[in-house]
Amino acid sequence: MLSALRRRGVHRHEAVVWLLAEHDDLRCRVAELAAAREPTLEQMQMLGRRPQAHIRHEERAVFPLVVSTLSGAELDELGAALRAAQDG
Repeated sequence: MLSALRRRGVHRHEAVVWLLAEHDDLRCRVAELAAAREPTLEQMQMLGRRPQAHIRHEERAVFPLVVSTLSGAELDELGAALRAAQDG
């Protein structure tokens, strides 16, 4: 999805930039949690809440951008790739 947006030149859109930064930050937080001998309850709760906000942002900002930016053929291609990834 992000590579399709990049091809269309909207990868610098605020919603996409936020999403990429969020992905990086979540990876860091997961690594910190995995490396901690005794993760704190606060660390675990914070990480547990993050996916909800992340998903809401994708649904409200990124997905509408994808739908308004990509052509029907590109959306079909993206859907096929997502189905293939889901099927394993």
